[in-house]
Amino acid sequence: MDTGLKEAKLLSKNLSSDDIAIAAANSEHNRTENFRDHFERIAICGLWLLAGLILVAGLAWFWHLLTPERWHWLSMDAVARLQNLLTGGIFATLAGGYLKKRM
Repeated sequence: MDTGLKEAKLLSKNLSSDDIAIAAANSEHNRTENFRDHFERIAICGLWLLAGLILVAGLAWFWHLLTPERWHWLSMDAVARLQNLLTGGIFATLAGGYLKKRM
């Protein structure tokens, strides 16, 4: 709807300037909350995606640890980098949690 039509419709209701200000504040609040809701959904989807990627990487690493070498598809260098990434993340998380408790 055109903003001019919205304004005309609002003025045709014979509302006081305080009532118009309250309606504008409510509209602004609704827009802000709508944006926050969408951003929160995006953040949650991103966290689930990250968790899924970490799970897949962990499964690939365990696969290369437990299966015979002829079943491997990653080079030893790639497995070592994957191991460093996963174990480094675990240690960083544990250390961060420990430091957060102590601060």
